[in-house]
Amino acid sequence: MNFERLPTENDSDRELFRRIAEHGFSKIRVGFSPDVLTILDNDEASSSQIEALKDRLDQEVVLRLFAVANSVRYGKLCAGSVHTFFDVVMRLGMTYTKVLIAALSVSKLSHDKEYEAASARSFATSLLARLIAHKTGASEDDVHKVELGGLFLEVGKLVIRLFRATNPNVQVSEEFIACYHPYLGIELIRRLELPEFLAQIVSPHALTFEEDALSISALVDLANSIVYDSFKKHGKLVIASPLPDSEGYLATTIGSVMQDQFAALGLEQYLEVIPLPSRRERVKAGKPSRA
Repeated sequence: MNFERLPTENDSDRELFRRIAEHGFSKIRVGFSPDVLTILDNDEASSSQIEALKDRLDQEVVLRLFAVANSVRYGKLCAGSVHTFFDVVMRLGMTYTKVLIAALSVSKLSHDKEYEAASARSFATSLLARLIAHKTGASEDDVHKVELGGLFLEVGKLVIRLFRATNPNVQVSEEFIACYHPYLGIELIRRLELPEFLAQIVSPHALTFEEDALSISALVDLANSIVYDSFKKHGKLVIASPLPDSEGYLATTIGSVMQDQFAALGLEQYLEVIPLPSRRERVKAGKPSRA
């Protein structure tokens, strides 16, 4: 990023931005080597090249990727478990694997509880944005984009948290964070050579509508607002949903899929599902269906 394009003429702000960006990217290089992602940009990469990536990543990240690939959403009920890293990548897709590696690696750079909660908000935003996009009839391509966009919407705030942890004497105001965290997110996305649409989602923007629908950035913003409000009130995402029943009538529900995804990411403590009776149970009890 050309730091001269930042929305300021304040030299001290530009210098602080530069220091935070360099510090954040240095920390990420310690967490994993970004050049491993270039293999996932190569459509002609061999199965052995892809399989070898698992030895160049933090093993907890690898375990999380296997857990996501083996979750209900990706076919645990039908397609069966995957056992090789190559199969994980094939099931998740190369772009999603690449972005998820980056997001998981950033989320592991600090064990501070506030940092963990902030990372959990990003994953919650990603999952909820995907659900909202799917339920509002967005195209599969847009559903995919909002899911990835949610992972990085507030990554700039995580970069600032990393900087503050090791530079406690440097003052970083809330006004600075509010103004510049999107630009730090863009800087990280471009340094990692992640898809450019992520930078568009992260960049500052008004609530944006297409001709007949919410834009992908608006879908992510909507999910993020819901998640942020829930975390502010409860310290986690709280939803209400039917859950699978003992009779096997409902094998999966939105609530159970969300539980499975949070568990796969190691974030089950950041989700609460309030059980609701299914439509079938309400009919049996003589209660009207919900709107």
